[in-house]
Amino acid sequence: MACAEASSSSGSLIPSCRHDVFLSFRGTDTRLGFTYNLYKALDREKIKTFFDDRTLKRGENISATLLQAIQVSKISVVICSENYGSSSWCLDELVKILECQKSKKQIVIPVFYKMDPAHKIVIEILERLDDQKKEENVAGNSHQSNKDSTGLDDQRKNINGADLVK
Repeated sequence: MACAEASSSSGSLIPSCRHDVFLSFRGTDTRLGFTYNLYKALDREKIKTFFDDRTLKRGENISATLLQAIQVSKISVVICSENYGSSSWCLDELVKILECQKSKKQIVIPVFYKMDPAHKIVIEILERLDDQKKEENVAGNSHQSNKDSTGLDDQRKNINGADLVK
C-alpha cells in the first residue's frame, strides 16, 4: 500500500498520492504494538495509510514530509498515549492536523491508548498546544487574538474527544 514518492526541490521525499489515513503516534509508546497492528489491519483492507516506519526513509526531512502527508490525508488518527504530549514532533503534527480539520474538513479520530480521555495528560497536551500556538503568534508579531487560534479551548471543554470527530 505504499504511495509513490516524488522528490521536492529540497531533495526530501514527499508522498505524491493521497492517503486515506494518517497515523499520528508516539513511537516509543505504540509503534511496535498497537500502531503497527492498526496499520497492518488497515493495509489488509486496502486502506492507504501513512505510517512513518513504512513510508519515511531515515535521514530525510521528517518535518516537511510529515506535514505534507497530513495535508494529503482524508483522515487523521491521533493515538494519544502517555508520552504523546512530551514529543515536540507529535505536538507539531497535532497542530497541523487540527488546522487541516478546520480548513480542509479533515476527519480526526482520537484514540486513547491505555489512558482515560479525561486523564491529566490529555489536558496537559491541549494546554501545551495552546501555549505553543500563542508563542508562535507572538513570535510572528500576529495582531489577531491568541485566545483560540487552533480551537483548543473548544477541545478542552469536551475532553472526551467527541468534538475532534466531525
